[in-house]
Amino acid sequence: MIKTVFQGDPVYYQLEIVNNGPDTAKTVTILDALPPGAKYLPKKFSANIQPDAASTKGDSLSWQFEVLPPGASVTLKYALVVDGAVPANPYKLDSYSKVTAKNDVDLSNNSASDRVFVIPLPRNR
Repeated sequence: MIKTVFQGDPVYYQLEIVNNGPDTAKTVTILDALPPGAKYLPKKFSANIQPDAASTKGDSLSWQFEVLPPGASVTLKYALVVDGAVPANPYKLDSYSKVTAKNDVDLSNNSASDRVFVIPLPRNR
C-alpha cells in the first residue's frame, strides 16, 4: 500500500512492540529517527502502557520501559508533519524505528521502517 499525504498534513504511525521471549525484557528502549524535514507532534502521542521515560532530542524520539513481561505488548501511536519546504515532488518520508532491551539476545527482529510520500501541492478546498 502506498501512503501519500499533502505537505502540512499529519503522518500517523503505530508501533507495536511484543516480548515473544521467555524472560521479562528489561530496560526496553524504542528509538525512532525522525526523517529530515519532519516534526514530531507531541499532542498526537498515545500508548496502551505509558513509558517510564520519553524524550525528543534533535532528530530522534525515544521511549523507555523498565520492564516488559513475556507475552506483553506495547502499542505506541504518534504523528509527524512536514510543513516546511519539501525538496522533491513527491518527497519520500522514510521513518526507521529500533527496539533494544538490556537482556535481548536476538536483535534480528527489533527494527521496522516505513515510507510515506509527501506531496508539496496545496489542497483544493
